[in-house]
Amino acid sequence: MKTKITLLLLAFFMFVSNAYSQNTFDGSYCPGPGVSGDEYLGQLTTGALSSSGGTCEIGQIWAKVDNLGQSLRLAFKIGNAGTALIRIYIDKDNNSSTGLITDSSFGGTPAAGGAEYILQINTNTGATKLFKDLTSTTVTEVALVPGGLSGKNGDSNGCAGGDKVFVEFYIPFASIGFDPCNTTQPGTINVARYASVSGGSTNSSGCTSQQLNFGVPLSGSVTPNQSLCQGTSASQLTLTINGGINTTVQSWQDSTDGVTFTDIAGTSGLYIYAPGLLSVGNHYYRARILNTGICVNSFFSSAAKITVNAAPNAPTTTLTQPPCSGGTGTITITSPIQTGMTYSINGLTYTNTTGIFTSILAGTYSVTAKSATGCISPPSSVIITAGDNTPPVIAILPTPSTINCPATPVFAIATATDNSGTVSSLTFADVTTSGTCAGSYSVTRTWTAKDACNNSSTASQTINVQDITAPVIAALPATSTINCPATPVF
Repeated sequence: MKTKITLLLLAFFMFVSNAYSQNTFDGSYCPGPGVSGDEYLGQLTTGALSSSGGTCEIGQIWAKVDNLGQSLRLAFKIGNAGTALIRIYIDKDNNSSTGLITDSSFGGTPAAGGAEYILQINTNTGATKLFKDLTSTTVTEVALVPGGLSGKNGDSNGCAGGDKVFVEFYIPFASIGFDPCNTTQPGTINVARYASVSGGSTNSSGCTSQQLNFGVPLSGSVTPNQSLCQGTSASQLTLTINGGINTTVQSWQDSTDGVTFTDIAGTSGLYIYAPGLLSVGNHYYRARILNTGICVNSFFSSAAKITVNAAPNAPTTTLTQPPCSGGTGTITITSPIQTGMTYSINGLTYTNTTGIFTSILAGTYSVTAKSATGCISPPSSVIITAGDNTPPVIAILPTPSTINCPATPVFAIATATDNSGTVSSLTFADVTTSGTCAGSYSVTRTWTAKDACNNSSTASQTINVQDITAPVIAALPATSTINCPATPVF
């Protein structure tokens, strides 16, 4: 596991002081920003820590690693000139439960993060103090050692001025027991925290306190860290080496646990490496470096971590189809169901978190799930049907028929079936049409069948009634004879 040295920064501000500088440890930004030889150009930095205008504020922090000189410089630009006490807390074993936990000797009793060393500087006078042999609650001041941990104040904008808003801390690796040539100690220094107080005494009340994320790679670094989805190739990695000359990249190495690394064949001399398509899980990449000006043996860069996240399985669903034509259905996803999962039925919009899609019109849909890590499942195709638009079917009725009066029509009883299984109603209506003579007519009976979706069908039967019987004349008297002058009487 790579070692980390954590620096917790806390500052006490009132008003500030001066010094003179060049591109060495001298308390000033020299050569200044933007000029030839800019001391901190291209170095690791973090800025806009606060509004950077008041006596309790830090505007920017720079870090510069000197691998040949085996040291680290930390520089601070503070809010304005005046007196300030700045302390940095160095946790050399990266264990926040050992060393100094809280600093009751400093205003506001700030967290110290398990520090083993404290450096304190007065920004007005440049006076520096060192504390070590720390317990969880106590600090002990010790004498500064020439060439060891120290601090200086100076100018923020060059070598000759004295705006009193700039200080530098000098941290030789040997002074804190850090050996960049020890293969168990390649790592980073993290400026994890700073705080300030409003007075010039260590008992002044607290002003600000802020967590930082500020890593200083000591021997070099491989970047960037990546989080990918299964099936996506990793972006290329870049090796950056801090300081030194005649540096040789002996090989890149990979690991699945960040502890046991294996050389990657064919990577000697490479400063860029493309891992390509990786399996699901964690992958770590670092470089094995040789620079005899720094170390006799190889040392290692910090590692980049690539996490390949598994894609969700293709969704399984249940469907509620619209019962009738023109209606809407429901798509319900039954798996995968996980915290942070979102769902889509068009492959574009992932805002649904329940897996239930309602009021869905007829059509074909591609259902996908997206995990909390942004990985998208294979699609599942589902179909919402158009609903029932099929009318019931009425059994065939008799063809038109004719009867003779005085008979009256007798109709067949219709029956009907429906694809849904239910005929909600079967009714009839008769229409009578008069014939050309009295006694003749026709009757048409029309049946109407409806289902639950109000789909309907009709069928008719017609019976004609005709009069083909001639009239019957009652019997008349037999032929008779009369004598005139009588006249016939019928």
